[in-house]
Amino acid sequence: MWDMRLIAGIAAVSVIFGTVSESYAAETAVFTEPDHGTYTVDTSKTTEISELIFGINDNPDLEGVRPSALKQSDTAITTYNWEINASNAGLSGGYANDVSLVKAYSSASWRDPGLFTELLMSRAAKYAIPHKYVTLQMMGYVAGDAMGVVTEEDTASRWREVAFTKHDAYSTRPDNGDGKVFMDEYISFIADRYGSASSGGADGYFLDNEPDKWTENFALTGVKPIDPDVFAERSAELAWDVKTIDSKALVFGPSFSGLSGCINGGNDPLWDRKYSNDYSWFIDHYLVSMKQKSIDYGIRLLDVLDVHYFTEALTPMGTDVLTHSDSASNAYRMQAVRTLWDGEYTENSVNALINRQFTPLIPTFNSSILINYPGTRLSFSEYDFGGGDNMSGAIAEIDALGTFAKEGVYMACLSPMTEDHRFQNTAINLYNDINGGSRFGDILYSTATDDTMGSCWAGTNGRNDMTLIVTNQNLVTEKQITVDIKGGNVYSLDNVYTVDDNADIVAAEADSFVMENNKLTFAARPYSVYLIKLSDTEENETSPEDFPEDTQTTSETTAAITSLHDTTASEEPVTESETEAVSQTETSPVTYGTMETEVTEGTSVTQTTELTDITDVTIPEKEPNEAPFPLKAAGIGLSAAAFIGALYVLIGDRRLK
Repeated sequence: MWDMRLIAGIAAVSVIFGTVSESYAAETAVFTEPDHGTYTVDTSKTTEISELIFGINDNPDLEGVRPSALKQSDTAITTYNWEINASNAGLSGGYANDVSLVKAYSSASWRDPGLFTELLMSRAAKYAIPHKYVTLQMMGYVAGDAMGVVTEEDTASRWREVAFTKHDAYSTRPDNGDGKVFMDEYISFIADRYGSASSGGADGYFLDNEPDKWTENFALTGVKPIDPDVFAERSAELAWDVKTIDSKALVFGPSFSGLSGCINGGNDPLWDRKYSNDYSWFIDHYLVSMKQKSIDYGIRLLDVLDVHYFTEALTPMGTDVLTHSDSASNAYRMQAVRTLWDGEYTENSVNALINRQFTPLIPTFNSSILINYPGTRLSFSEYDFGGGDNMSGAIAEIDALGTFAKEGVYMACLSPMTEDHRFQNTAINLYNDINGGSRFGDILYSTATDDTMGSCWAGTNGRNDMTLIVTNQNLVTEKQITVDIKGGNVYSLDNVYTVDDNADIVAAEADSFVMENNKLTFAARPYSVYLIKLSDTEENETSPEDFPEDTQTTSETTAAITSLHDTTASEEPVTESETEAVSQTETSPVTYGTMETEVTEGTSVTQTTELTDITDVTIPEKEPNEAPFPLKAAGIGLSAAAFIGALYVLIGDRRLK
């Protein structure tokens, strides 16, 4: 009797919770949804857009997306043996030595060296992706065979040592029996087979992948937690190999897995004991060290500071937004992009709450670069906000790419966590390949708004045209949009596109779009994306057939990226006297997260302003303790169920007695 009553009580709670969860699966309002949004575009304020922010990590499905850059990516890449194409994914892959990275090729090809890079190059050619990036092995050990699981007993014989410099002639058929795998020989092999960075080969090299996780995932190799000084020495040595073999190739590092790695390098005890008093976080030590190593070697060794960022945002119910698609996850996903740029926003995640002084991320990274190694660029070579299967993923990706453009990020590559990432692909295409050719632009106009439930990004290719990408984050409420354009040109409405429920870019009904006196108004349906083409009325009118002509030519694109390569001054030696000249200038305090730090006045006021004035957006005050209605309903329902269940058990217990 008692068991049946207990089971009945639990069932009642489960039914109520299940009902709430099922109804919650439908899109419902999570935040207050405004019925209007006004955006002001100022054409006098512009930012150059790096084409490379529209990149993607190499994955099996590149159909339907037109990125500008392709990068090697896989957990097993840290142990990739380029000589025999074997690798090991470590703990996440059961410690098996195999050929999983090159399984697309037949077994007859597996002994051809560098097959994983051949895969990168061939896929880039197939999908017309102009820029390619290779990851080098820096941990110290790679797979020694492809014979399956490695155990603790045989671990010593199943790995091969990685050496950076061969000190001997390079071979296109490396010696598999010398016990070592040489990185400089690998770089030479790539440059010899595919050309140098300036002649169509690999544009750059990454100094391995997520080193802050090496000891967690590759413990069987015996690799030790990162020592910051040793890590800097190894990074500099491998970067030197790149620069001496292919001087125009860019070097990216350290590619930490997220905010925690950037703070302590995955070795919190050593960092706290030895370095935390002198440096705010690992990134500062890394930049200072790479700058000093560049002086020692006489050449710039780090071109791009690279990090990975996968949102850790949670809903108030504790659901991670990266892998879920309920209404709350979708709503919080679209807001989570603000962690990149908005100092007034704090996402609901352990890392963001504990390490508040390091957010927003991009201004913090830029400040660290400006202070410790000026001229270094910033890259997010692996990132994801999730939602690839629904409109929230498209909106989050649109805002991430717009933010990268606004904040001057040099390179970014989407790394989807889910197999279905159609909506994120579409977001990339809205910027980089609209309807088979037209691009959003290479210049971003400044946009100001007080609407936190939507966005507007305005770009141009410099020919007096304008492209707008407008989003409505309201899940259930239509919004009246006003885009007010300030500047010398007078624009007329050309074409209007939207993203449908299949993630396709389709023509939109333009009847509700009104353009008068440089002010565009229209009604945006809930949960929607629009791409709007405007033309200067004094220029030649465009037609739908002319739409693809906005694309830059291949030569223009190549010239632009070559210019970006050249400005790294990778071949120019860095002298000690230059550093001393900088260190002798007067210093003044600048805001660095929530800390006061010193920066030299040798940096121009304009540059400092660009790095610290991160947005024109005014964020209205909100009530952070006000829970969304669906979450309130869930809480009330669960509380009621718990109360009824407890009362039922008490009554039943008394009757039993």
